[in-house]
Amino acid sequence: VEIPEAVEIDTFSLKNFFMKLFELESTKKGSVRVAYFGDSMIESDLIVQDIRKNYQGTYGGRGVGFVPVTTNIASSSITIRHEFSPNWQTYSLLAKSPKTVGISGYVSIPADSTECWVKYRAGSLPLVNATLYYGKANNDNASISVTVNSNKPKSIQLEPDNTVNSTYLASYANILTINFAAADSIPFYGVDFAEKNGVYV
Repeated sequence: VEIPEAVEIDTFSLKNFFMKLFELESTKKGSVRVAYFGDSMIESDLIVQDIRKNYQGTYGGRGVGFVPVTTNIASSSITIRHEFSPNWQTYSLLAKSPKTVGISGYVSIPADSTECWVKYRAGSLPLVNATLYYGKANNDNASISVTVNSNKPKSIQLEPDNTVNSTYLASYANILTINFAAADSIPFYGVDFAEKNGVYV
């Protein structure tokens, strides 16, 4: 195939990508993360779910990867489903945000000091190694209550001291419910469902 001279291909990045895949295939250790940017054809995990399935079938990995706290297509995905309380203020790359948006292009902030929640349900992919990501805020009172399936809730104090913070929630769940208390000033980016090794899209 002849490539016109005007077309530039970043062969360095592609080489690194394939080298990382080869290393993953050879050692079964490490992870490769792919951020797929697109329009409505990737909503509800369309297209992306097939790419993820093929990569994970070859190179390993279990879990859907990063999922925002709120989204307008939460109920239509088959890989993971989630619902959330109405008292979230959500901003995206398309709307001016008072806070920095996350890797998904979204940020969600509790609209008031009343408790809000989000619930994730396993679809065609399990909820593995759930980790919550959130931003910086001057808030020492915020906490979350995490319920795995129908087990007793576990309370966790949030520490929004850094630009990006993470809190580990659970190793495995069919249903994961997070209740947020006194967290109205904290920007929340989403929950990552990914094991240490494999490919995540």
